[in-house]
Amino acid sequence: MQRMKRFFISVLAAACLSFPAAAGIFSPGDGDIIFDVRAGINASNLYLSGPAARGLLGNRTVGFNVSGNVSFQLAEGFFVLTGLGVESKGSRSSKNPMHGVQVDYFPIYATLPLGVSFRPQYTYSTSGFFDIGIYAGYGIGGKWKEPSGLSFPYFGTAVENIAQRWDGGVRLGIGAFFGERFLAGVYYQQSVFNVANADTTSQYGKLFNNTISLQVGVIF
Repeated sequence: MQRMKRFFISVLAAACLSFPAAAGIFSPGDGDIIFDVRAGINASNLYLSGPAARGLLGNRTVGFNVSGNVSFQLAEGFFVLTGLGVESKGSRSSKNPMHGVQVDYFPIYATLPLGVSFRPQYTYSTSGFFDIGIYAGYGIGGKWKEPSGLSFPYFGTAVENIAQRWDGGVRLGIGAFFGERFLAGVYYQQSVFNVANADTTSQYGKLFNNTISLQVGVIF
């Protein structure tokens, strides 16, 4: 699993570094590179796959997302999209597997998306976008909290080290551009890596992030 994660991250980073050159080869000229800044809300779910964990995790929690993105045009209506963002994920649980009490999980990740974007023109001032790709994430903060107010860092906690920092998976999006300055869209992200530590996995199955994001943005 660790080798797969390192391979996944390496391919993602190498592809991102090669895209500026690829954009120049396929579609030279002005207007081929588009920058935007986006922000919005996340509805996230952190769940365990094992039968013993059913009902313990799985209630969505609301968080945030913010990112800077760049699109490289490969052909008319087709772009490659990447960027760098920060977003919260997590879950509200009815029962914590270790402590037997309700716990809110709120991890925060730095994320690097990579995808292909199809952008059909609908009217003179409006176009759509359909994005498909992958993402890599690295945990940079967050916490888990009990109803009593007791809380601990989500990553690297001696009391309960729930998850490892690396995350990665698939990413789908749909939305629209309004004029030359604004955009709005909805994204779906699903982990393909087990983000739990070994002790959690052995008892309750694999741990995955699942996120629906609503974003609005400004184009530069």
